[in-house]
Amino acid sequence: MTNMDRIPPQNLDAERAVLGACLLGRDGAQRALEAMPGDPDVIFYQRRHAKIWRVVRDLADDDEAIDQLPVSAELGRRRELEEVGVI
Repeated sequence: MTNMDRIPPQNLDAERAVLGACLLGRDGAQRALEAMPGDPDVIFYQRRHAKIWRVVRDLADDDEAIDQLPVSAELGRRRELEEVGVI
């Protein structure tokens, strides 16, 4: 088996749980961000999850509120809301 044939590790339920915790507020988001530093494209299997993670990270970096409303608004501003889907 070559590297091209391998399926990357994935657990979509775990990805959703992490993002769900982030959308409950800054405390959950901060803990997740501290536990999972690095490139969102490496951390998340689903590209749409990586996009949400980038927004959460950027809002945290800017000391903004982190919950469903600001995350959705920022995804809309970036024109990524349709691609990500309902959060």
